[in-house]
Amino acid sequence: MTCRFSSLLCLMSLGLSFLPAQEPAPGATEPTVQVLDQGADGVCDAEATAAAAARTAVKLGKAKTAAAPEVRAQELLTRMTLPEKLAYIGGEGNRIRAIPRLGIPEIMMSDGRLGLRKGGMKSVAYPAQVCSAATWNRELIQRMGVCFGNDFRRRGFHIALAPWVDIIRDPRGGRGFESYSEDPFLTGTIASAQIKGMQAQGVLATLTCFVCNSQETNRNFYSAEVDERALREIYLEAFRIPVVEGQAACIMAAFNKVNGVSCSESRFLLTDVLRTNWGFTGIVMPDWTAARDGVAAANAGLDIEMPTGKAMSVETLQAAIAKGTVTEVTIDEKVRHILRTIIAAGFLDQERVDTKQEVDDPASVQAALDVAREGIVLLKNDRGVLPLALAPGRRITVVGAHARRGFVSGGGSSIMTTNHTTSLYDALQQQSIPYDYLDVEVPINEALQKSLPLTGPVTMELFKNRNLGGKPAVVREVKDIAADFADNPPAEGFPKEFSIRWRSRISAPADGFYTFVTQANDGVTVTVAGTPVIADWRLHRRSFYNQGIIRLRAGEERELTVEYFYGGRGGAGLRLGWLPADALVRAVESARTADAVLICTGTDSNTEGEGSDRPFALNSVQQALVEELPKVNPRSVVILFGGGGVDCRGWIDRVPAVLQAWYPGQDGGKAIAEILTGVVNPSGKLPMTFPKQIEDHPSFPFFLDPPEVKKNRALYGEGVFVGYRGYDAKNIDPQFAFGHGLSYTTFNYADLSFARAADESCTIRFRIRNDGKRAGAETAQLYIAPPTGAVPRPARELKGYAKVFLAPGEEKTIEITLNSQAFAYWNTNHNNWAIDKGTYHLHIGSSSRDLRLIGEIAMPGK
Repeated sequence: MTCRFSSLLCLMSLGLSFLPAQEPAPGATEPTVQVLDQGADGVCDAEATAAAAARTAVKLGKAKTAAAPEVRAQELLTRMTLPEKLAYIGGEGNRIRAIPRLGIPEIMMSDGRLGLRKGGMKSVAYPAQVCSAATWNRELIQRMGVCFGNDFRRRGFHIALAPWVDIIRDPRGGRGFESYSEDPFLTGTIASAQIKGMQAQGVLATLTCFVCNSQETNRNFYSAEVDERALREIYLEAFRIPVVEGQAACIMAAFNKVNGVSCSESRFLLTDVLRTNWGFTGIVMPDWTAARDGVAAANAGLDIEMPTGKAMSVETLQAAIAKGTVTEVTIDEKVRHILRTIIAAGFLDQERVDTKQEVDDPASVQAALDVAREGIVLLKNDRGVLPLALAPGRRITVVGAHARRGFVSGGGSSIMTTNHTTSLYDALQQQSIPYDYLDVEVPINEALQKSLPLTGPVTMELFKNRNLGGKPAVVREVKDIAADFADNPPAEGFPKEFSIRWRSRISAPADGFYTFVTQANDGVTVTVAGTPVIADWRLHRRSFYNQGIIRLRAGEERELTVEYFYGGRGGAGLRLGWLPADALVRAVESARTADAVLICTGTDSNTEGEGSDRPFALNSVQQALVEELPKVNPRSVVILFGGGGVDCRGWIDRVPAVLQAWYPGQDGGKAIAEILTGVVNPSGKLPMTFPKQIEDHPSFPFFLDPPEVKKNRALYGEGVFVGYRGYDAKNIDPQFAFGHGLSYTTFNYADLSFARAADESCTIRFRIRNDGKRAGAETAQLYIAPPTGAVPRPARELKGYAKVFLAPGEEKTIEITLNSQAFAYWNTNHNNWAIDKGTYHLHIGSSSRDLRLIGEIAMPGK
């Protein structure tokens, strides 16, 4: 269906004009969304959600004085000495220090991307932020935010170091699971919903990490080289929306640089953009230890240095004030920002409570489960394999460690301790579903005990660097492939950091698959006859297990190469074992006679997380599972865990059903089981594009480009064509498109109409009907396609969405009102937002590539 709206608007003669110099005020950014005909019991009822949030919220105590926060902050500031002010803007671990003589309490902070994690405290683990975004449900995420804030508040914490709103630029980004989306509009609106819920509970949200912190490799040093349009339209826009709409109270500056200037020392970012353009009045802090030049950071706009005042120290700033390179007025502004924010939040007037409580709050547990239910995405469902309908007396086969371990997050500062977890293994038991569980992983001690011998001599080459560079410093023959140097160098004159290569030969006693197992501190690779079996060239700083599987033929002698590097801390060590892959054989035989097979695979806290970026390919053990089991059972379902897509090319065409589970939180296994069995109808939609091959992704030519990494530069060469924008620009088919997600029912879109208000806002209406036999939810997505203009622009961009819940046969009207910001781009010549005059197309549908309705709007330049 196509609607033409050109006649409804008067075309102005100007081809181009500009929005006001000041960025949009609060309330002028996010389009309004309304689901009409929504009954009192509707899940999308915003009024009911707000009422529920109000009932749940804990009121802050009345202020001891009626004075405004600005006045009270100034009163305290005038009573502080200069040394007190300077000490106050240096953190103490995870807190803002107290000043007892003035009645200023300490302000406690904690990491919290997936829930409270301070000091091993037990708390509710919510699904990863990427799963939250996959719900496309602002009302649900605001309810989760209320619970999230309550978890922090009742445990005595004032500030949550969350949410993370950096753009998911590349599927290999190590902290992609902590982010929301590749799209700034989806990121900003979902983040705003969570922030509103959190801050309604009196817990301040911290937007992290500002800005372009989209890779972990070399994160402390690289400079994101990004053009101004991309910076404004993509990366900053993801922060602008939750600053303006969500009214976030705190911002955390990233480790990295942007265009050569450290984020913690960038006046452009911290003052010009954040405070002048966006009107931010809260607290600006750096990522922990990210501030380096105290004077530059102070003058740029950093308010407090965390976790200590090492760079912005009392001594450094006193000397700078004496020299005139920093003014006391600048210091006063920092203290004022902090005091005004904590006074407005009521922190001077009410104590935190229930700091010893460790029992799961039922509302929080329910919110975490509901987010998992709505965030898990059904990627593929050929032949209606799902939901599972088991024949009487039959069983299913469940394979993979992910089914039993209940992974709730990737690695790093998101790892937390929960009161309980429900894995898929647990949930299937609770539902009394008969199944066989097999874990194909082999413990290192078993691998060593049963290890087959090497068939050739072992040559060891030692290198005085971490990358096997140049000629080896030492070459010698050894008895075995092993290393145990503790903290001592492997040979005289070696540095703390070094690398080793071993070469030998092996011969398989019989045809079949063989498992290789390593235990190593830091990076290791295992290659057999040129084929990679284990590839984990990352810094771990601890003992780490890896496994790989390869098929070998009996009696054929193959070259074995093992490479290892040591990063200088934790004790150098490597152990290797190889043996027949009996566990894989057992899994195949179980799958052969099963009613269905669940293959649980993906990344986990060891392969994805803070400190390193992740591979796009599954490891060889997982690859063997997804390739071999569907060969013997056509009812195989792959369940992918982790922060994003993986390389599916070797198996996707042979697997009828695929479920993206993300890191689904502490009860994620229950949500997965409910979707698999049809208790819950899936409604998640991808917040990022899944490539067929990593080379297709717009960031591929630039992400982790080795020559530039060595120069500490990260080129953002794709410009504004990030994620789906790049796929559309190059007309590349993704594996699964941005916004994609299937349901067990079907939806029909119809009756697109348009109206323009006196304030020039645009209201779009259309109807959605559930044509299937199951109740379900659909997320309608609105994309705007601009006319050809002075600068290259994406073919279409997400500017609105609405999630609607429908009974079988039910139909409802969606109404989305857009403001002028939805049509704008950043004009670098005039340093402002601009709108080209011309015809804009509206594309409405179920994903960025499944567009059901098309209309036209003629917009005057503005």
